[in-house]
Amino acid sequence: MILYIGICIGLGIWCIYDGYINSSFIARHHNEQGRPDSTLLINRVGGPVLLLAGAGLVGWLYRLKGKAVIATADALIVNQTLQIPYQAIQKIDKTHFQDRGYFLLTYTGPQGTRTIRVDQRDYDNLGPILERLIGAMG
Repeated sequence: MILYIGICIGLGIWCIYDGYINSSFIARHHNEQGRPDSTLLINRVGGPVLLLAGAGLVGWLYRLKGKAVIATADALIVNQTLQIPYQAIQKIDKTHFQDRGYFLLTYTGPQGTRTIRVDQRDYDNLGPILERLIGAMG
């Protein structure tokens, strides 16, 4: 993720420099009528778009920071705060795991029966976690 952020921001700055500041590049990429050609237009439009994409990736990385699902020998730990023993898990609904990337986990805790959604957009490497949960329940 950090590599993609660096690429987006670096290319964005380069495109903005060539599209708006570098006078020799700007002079080379005008046609006879004085209109900018496609290369100059791509640099002028692509630069801000790449910077926005980089900023969006920074926001996504910040949102994911500190999130983790860990399957230990006797419990599932979600975000280092919620610990669900395998005996408390009542049901795993993996209907949408292959096509949409999430599964629903129903468990009994101190507050009663609860259901949480574990999504691949929030957590990485969920396939082995799901296999471990199913193995622990069976």
